[in-house]
Amino acid sequence: MLTLVSALIRARRHFAHRPAFLIEDGRQIHWAAHCDEVSRLAGALVALGLKPGNRFAILASNSARQATLIHAGYWMGAVPVPINTRLAATEIAQILDDSQPACIWVGAAALPILETPELSAWSDRVIDLEDSPGGGLTNSYSALLASAEPADAFQADEDSPAILLYTGGTTGRGKGVTLSHRNVVSNGLQVGLALSVTDTDRMLHVAPMFHSADLLGTAVTLAGGSHAYLATPTPESFVDALASMKITYTMIPPTILQQVLAQGLLAQRDLTALRIFISGGAHVPLELLQKAQRFLSNGSMVHGFGLTETSPILTMMHYSQVFQSQGPDSSALSSVGRPLAGVDTRILDSTGRDAPTGETGELVVRGPNVATEYLNQPEMSENAFKNGWFYTGDIGSIDSDGFLSIVDRKKDMIITGGENVYSAEVEAVLRQHPQISDAAVVGVPDDTYGEALFAQNTAPDAVRR
Repeated sequence: MLTLVSALIRARRHFAHRPAFLIEDGRQIHWAAHCDEVSRLAGALVALGLKPGNRFAILASNSARQATLIHAGYWMGAVPVPINTRLAATEIAQILDDSQPACIWVGAAALPILETPELSAWSDRVIDLEDSPGGGLTNSYSALLASAEPADAFQADEDSPAILLYTGGTTGRGKGVTLSHRNVVSNGLQVGLALSVTDTDRMLHVAPMFHSADLLGTAVTLAGGSHAYLATPTPESFVDALASMKITYTMIPPTILQQVLAQGLLAQRDLTALRIFISGGAHVPLELLQKAQRFLSNGSMVHGFGLTETSPILTMMHYSQVFQSQGPDSSALSSVGRPLAGVDTRILDSTGRDAPTGETGELVVRGPNVATEYLNQPEMSENAFKNGWFYTGDIGSIDSDGFLSIVDRKKDMIITGGENVYSAEVEAVLRQHPQISDAAVVGVPDDTYGEALFAQNTAPDAVRR
């Protein structure tokens, strides 16, 4: 079965004495012990009154404990809703009102958020995820776990909801994306195939667990590998964890990668175990991949592309593989790679027809990893999901070898003097200037051209002109 319940049962059966979690203090939690705790925590959810299909929210930093809670939801059929802890209280309240969770599990760092007036209506549903000293909450993870009876594994349907993630995109208020068990497991299999993941892999989770990028770990769970988590990643803590835990597989956003390289940290650590180093979640300049690749003696930089709605990965580009097969001057090195197995892609022009090879247009996709709707948003769902295809809102092109290049978001296209200009392309050119570390380009009204381009150096210490 393509369900996360089946994945956990398989991990317990076939990898019982392999480590499921690597803890920073050197401890390891094996798959047998982990699944035993998952079943008991699932029993605690049942004791709280949750039933299959009910939702529970999570506001917390990355941790093995949060992963155990998410797995417990899978185990008994409830749907976890990890929420961005960086959101304003009003935005969190909107998500809670939209998703209607039965309870809210909160980490120590997020406890003050629950004290705001906007969230007072939810205060009686809060559970302390981290047993915070002085947290003042009646219910806590350890207390509930201590009195819980193990729950039987729920026989989920492949199309049953597995997890609910919220994405802001470019439309303002967050959209709830319900990913099914089939969606998440399918992408885990696709990523596992693309990266040759095995039970010896050790993944370091750096992306926050409310972000769809955290689902890259599904491939590791399916293979019986190990997970490690950084609660508050810094460049130093990231490279220290890579070396001390002999991490083989990780993913970080380009902002952290840029800081790591600027501080020369990769050269100071033993990274011989690292074989897959993914950077994504935002535009990754080719020169950033090239610089990082120099420090990976046994690994490859990988640039991936995806969306929350696609569970999350659609394409991958292995820098070292493409470099060796296509050559150092290949435009494919600047792409986001080829589609994963089972992913179909099209580029549509402004009339909705397939664009010629190499021409730009809107990227539309389909596959077993692609969601089918937004929660409580019928009109938005109708516009984005049509005839089995998901209209991503991204402008891109596909070359004759199948490599996808993303140009910009459709909403960010600037029409100036009748010409389509993509802000991301202009930003890429500006970043080549030695005094510009990052840039943002937007369209502004112009009497002559309709729109003109306005650029700003977005580096914290930049001199703005």
